[in-house]
Amino acid sequence: LRRYTATGVFRYEYNYDNQIIQGILGTFIGFVHLNYWSATFNAQYFPTANDDRATRGGPLMERPARWTMGGELNSDPRKAVTFGVGMGGGRDAYEGWNFAFGGNVGLKTSPRWNLSLAPGVERGYIGAQYVGTLPDEAATHTYGAHYLFAPLRQTTVSLETRLNFTFNPRLSFQLYAQPFIASGDYEEVRELATPGSYEFEAWPGEVPDRDFNYRSLRGTAVLRWEWRPGSTLYLAWQQARSNYAQGIGDFDFGRDREALFGAPPDNVFVLKLNYWLSP
Repeated sequence: LRRYTATGVFRYEYNYDNQIIQGILGTFIGFVHLNYWSATFNAQYFPTANDDRATRGGPLMERPARWTMGGELNSDPRKAVTFGVGMGGGRDAYEGWNFAFGGNVGLKTSPRWNLSLAPGVERGYIGAQYVGTLPDEAATHTYGAHYLFAPLRQTTVSLETRLNFTFNPRLSFQLYAQPFIASGDYEEVRELATPGSYEFEAWPGEVPDRDFNYRSLRGTAVLRWEWRPGSTLYLAWQQARSNYAQGIGDFDFGRDREALFGAPPDNVFVLKLNYWLSP
């Protein structure tokens, strides 16, 4: 191996009331092989703790014990074509889970340009996602309010794109774009049963439908021209488009992709000039 590292983590976090709000036990291992391929691996365990933010200013909740692990493998970065793959996931004590998978591909077949693509997919299930707070003096068991939560299933897909092109030593072009699609499907709403717990009771009242689908695209293109030594001209174009739909919740790539590119864009053009008085 050309290089390797192994790290252990042991940490506890407390709030100002001396309550444990986070604990971490973990390890990180990484290495670079003689052929310049590299890999990393990590694993963490988070013991049961208190969550003093879940109710958004209300009573404490239990922060469930959970574990996570992940790894990444990347090819020789000196090559004209590079690639890598990574994945990770975890699970908690109340059947919450998440899984993420991503990759990257790089092309630099010429010293004048390079292109990189980094797609990613993530899915997860949260056992208790905060929904809202309803004041009620009769709710003495939770200090005069009902704290509502619901299980949430989420899916996210993204693609990060970077392109750099040099026309000559004085003229270059850079592009960054990231389309992003996410969906969230809420299940039955429940209320926190007792402070400091992760126990819930059925909620008889009505709440608005919070299922959502969010689609977003943000991109920036910059043309840089050094028209004389030390003096540069920048022409930048930024585009942002987004679409938010409530009440759907399921993930449909074809439908969400059409909704994204059908959304009206916001375009911003910027022209910047730098002049060096004494080259």
